[in-house]
Amino acid sequence: MKKLLIFITLLIALATFISAQDIVTLRSGQEIKTKIKRVGVTNIEYVRYDNTEGPVYEVLKSEVFKVKYANGVEDVFAESIITSDGSLREGTFIDKRDSVKYRWVDIGDQRWMGENLKYNDGKSPCPQSEENECDECGRYYQFENALVACPEGWHLPSDEDWMELEMEAGMSQAKAGLEGWRRTRPGQASALLLNGETGLDLWLCGETNKNNISKKNPKYSVIGINKYSYYWTSKEAYGYSMYAIMRQFNHKSKICKYRKHVGSRYSVRCVKDDGDK
Repeated sequence: MKKLLIFITLLIALATFISAQDIVTLRSGQEIKTKIKRVGVTNIEYVRYDNTEGPVYEVLKSEVFKVKYANGVEDVFAESIITSDGSLREGTFIDKRDSVKYRWVDIGDQRWMGENLKYNDGKSPCPQSEENECDECGRYYQFENALVACPEGWHLPSDEDWMELEMEAGMSQAKAGLEGWRRTRPGQASALLLNGETGLDLWLCGETNKNNISKKNPKYSVIGINKYSYYWTSKEAYGYSMYAIMRQFNHKSKICKYRKHVGSRYSVRCVKDDGDK
């Protein structure tokens, strides 16, 4: 029994060690699993994550698209990734309205924002109504505001846009067309959530808690962060007045397609207009 406990402890320590790696993504699209030693003016020094006592390597920052650190923080050093066939896979753009920079990622034939929308339309709060808390979860939009909140050249994804994304992640067309919690085994949610293989990196950002809002407490508190999230589509719910279709995610492998009241405040991801990719 004692040996078994020691073995399990070692496995847990190893899993923690492996998950705590830094990832350097080159402009070529190659990913290097590392432990960063130093980020200098012109270069980045690192060791291999599985051999931290081994030699120190370095790469020029001009060759690096981004570094994703073990704590989830990212440093972006270039505007795009160029794949082996010369096409783009991932990059950044600036919203001209407020000069906020966003990451984007190509998934199949679509180009999605790799971050939640942060545009301040005067009606959509950050978590706890604090401006500096918008960095990860962005703002929470009611349906009618979400419809017009995306930058020029981008739009609130339709239900069909989400279905195409889900099928690109491996969901069957039959499953994608259903309502409720659905997946095609082993499940598509993990591919779309933070650190998933698609690079979409959806955050579990919860929702605003309307029960905590009053004249004495006008701030929008948020519940469910790191537990679940809702993302709007542009489709109104057929046969249900004042309802629209959304996507819900949690830590499970399934993705929920269902309707929610248009007065609810949820997160927004934008997708590039057709022909503008």
